[in-house]
Amino acid sequence: MKEFQIGGFRVAVLPGLPGMSSVRIYQFARPGQSTHSEGAVVEVTGPNQSWIGNFQSGHFYNGLTDAISFRTQPSLCVFAKGCGYRLRLDSPQSYAVLDFFPVLGARYISEHDRIVVWDFTRLAAYSADGCVWRTPRVSWDGISITEIHWDHLEGLAWDAINESEVKFEVNLTTGEHTGGPNNLPQF
Repeated sequence: MKEFQIGGFRVAVLPGLPGMSSVRIYQFARPGQSTHSEGAVVEVTGPNQSWIGNFQSGHFYNGLTDAISFRTQPSLCVFAKGCGYRLRLDSPQSYAVLDFFPVLGARYISEHDRIVVWDFTRLAAYSADGCVWRTPRVSWDGISITEIHWDHLEGLAWDAINESEVKFEVNLTTGEHTGGPNNLPQF
């Protein structure tokens, strides 16, 4: 069980919904999605409130399932099989579904208090307030992050034409990137 503290709140990722609980349970879902199944379950205990969140799954086989907090606000991102949610711990009813799917990986960048996420072809960075930047396509099909520095990250992107991985870099402030495969379709 993953557990951490942020801004006076204790956050624990649970293996599932409790059978019985006197704690309020919030349901989190994409617009139009049913809330009648178990997803990623997070328990939050704070100074004046405690609650459990059931975050509906993105149903993406390799999608990320995790919870990552921001440092400067009592906020976090929860990922449930590829679907991402951003919320404040002191007002969980006003949450946002990340406009990035499927989330295959995420890294917290403490120097910028941002969470960088990626799918098969692009990356995006989120602060506690929303999306900060989004790259255009940097890979044909597959991204791995190899190093994170204070001002940029480095990674490998799949080059389908040459059947190899090629290096790329992304500026962590602006989202501008260099490297990656040549002749990528931008759709």
